[in-house]
Amino acid sequence: MKKMVLPIIALSCLFAVSCAHSVTYTEIRKASPHKKVAEKITVYEIGDPVKAEYIELGTVWLGESGFSESCGYNDALYLARQKAREVGADAVQVTRVEQPNWWTTCYRVEVRLLELKQGGRRPDHSISTIP
Repeated sequence: MKKMVLPIIALSCLFAVSCAHSVTYTEIRKASPHKKVAEKITVYEIGDPVKAEYIELGTVWLGESGFSESCGYNDALYLARQKAREVGADAVQVTRVEQPNWWTTCYRVEVRLLELKQGGRRPDHSISTIP
């Protein structure tokens, strides 16, 4: 009985850890402090014009981890936004999307992490008229 428990626990841990995309971050430059979870991260899809002046902080490749379950396109964007907050970025720009095929059931997505230039204002935030 004890001999069966250890392999079952090991397999359970493997499946619990590997149910999402693998995230590979390549840093280009350091950013300001982390963003709060509630802060909005702008997402620019492929072909969307970038409407503000940004500095590129790095790139993120969201690939398959092997036993991925939650690996749709929206799942990848969610992880990209989480990574953006972690490194202090204000926006993500999708640069490449590989759709699921016969080899994999996951979307593979590459994004650029962008930080507003000093004094810049996000185009999707309105200017407050309250002093």
